[in-house]
Amino acid sequence: NVFIGIYWQYDEEEDQDCFIVPYAIPENVREIFLHWTKATGPCQARANIQKLWKGEEYYLQIDSHMRFRKGWDTQLKQWLALCSSPHPILTSYPVGYEQPDLVPSYSNPAFLVPAEFSLLDGMLRLNGRLLASNKET
Repeated sequence: NVFIGIYWQYDEEEDQDCFIVPYAIPENVREIFLHWTKATGPCQARANIQKLWKGEEYYLQIDSHMRFRKGWDTQLKQWLALCSSPHPILTSYPVGYEQPDLVPSYSNPAFLVPAEFSLLDGMLRLNGRLLASNKET
């Protein structure tokens, strides 16, 4: 069984077309609705969406701009099996892609690195970088 949690940051009037088609299995969809003007950033959104978890065996958190490579779910389960912790966490910065769905074939892990402090708000900006090589286990 797959359960989906959606944290909608939207405009009720402008985004009506996002809600026209009903969910195939509505009882497996959990939602939080927030007007986009009240959004306080990705960290708060991620914290709120975690509240929708109801003890499922697996929990995957993604953003709306992510793309998936064939076999991604099997790969993640294999990586989890390699972890000795009873509650392992896999995390990564997602690789880039070209619109609409051209996902690169490389599998080097990505990570965040400091880029600069913004002149507008003084906030630290980050960039994604790939590790030089991927050592398969």
